[in-house]
Amino acid sequence: MASKKPAKPIAGQNRTAPVLDPAVYGSLIKFYGMKTAKCVCGTCAKEIVKGMVREKGGAFYCSSVCAKNSK
Repeated sequence: MASKKPAKPIAGQNRTAPVLDPAVYGSLIKFYGMKTAKCVCGTCAKEIVKGMVREKGGAFYCSSVCAKNSK
């Protein structure tokens, strides 16, 4: 039994991800820590052990919203 093919995109319809300005939102960094060494968000104080974090002005943030709302 044959499986269905995925639908073709409509001509001229390109979906691109929005580009976030590193000066406003910070740059993405992959962080690997241990249970004793955690990354703490500068805005909401969320503790991150491993994952993607944003670095802006020497401080770490958990998301682009926290980086944008920082002082």
